[in-house]
Amino acid sequence: MKTSSHHWVVTWVLIVLVAVHPVTVFSQTADRSGVINISTLNDKPAGTSFTAGFVISGQPRRVLIRVVGRELRNFGVADPVSDTRLNLHREGTLIFGNDDWTVQSSIPGVASSTADQIAEAAARCGAFPLDGAGNRISSAILMTLQPGAYTVQAVNQSSAHGSMLLEVYEVP
Repeated sequence: MKTSSHHWVVTWVLIVLVAVHPVTVFSQTADRSGVINISTLNDKPAGTSFTAGFVISGQPRRVLIRVVGRELRNFGVADPVSDTRLNLHREGTLIFGNDDWTVQSSIPGVASSTADQIAEAAARCGAFPLDGAGNRISSAILMTLQPGAYTVQAVNQSSAHGSMLLEVYEVP
């Protein structure tokens, strides 16, 4: 009698569908239309990262990019990452990185912003404030970006598994 065994391989595929709808914002300073914010929350093991992309078309745009960890606890996230880093790439080339939002990197030819400018931009966008009192380990950059394709790498630099929020805002 011949016996045989069958092995099944099960592959799970997660497909995320995101619907993005243009909006028009009317303010005292100017009218804006188009997407003004994207964000994603992701749960990552220590030392790993995730990447999200966006495209700027038409004219240069002032953007605020944040990778938030510990502050998520204020919104009921039980396991936020305690230390984040963000890396901004344009068409595959690293153009800027940030480890702690109140300390901006110096890269020749790239203007960086102060912690006060980042906090003011976040308030103008309606984003919740980042902790500035000794717990400055979320990451953020404020830059004017030329038209092109960009990716942001959100890195969990902590020694534990946790959740990170990646946000990209067009600053009015």
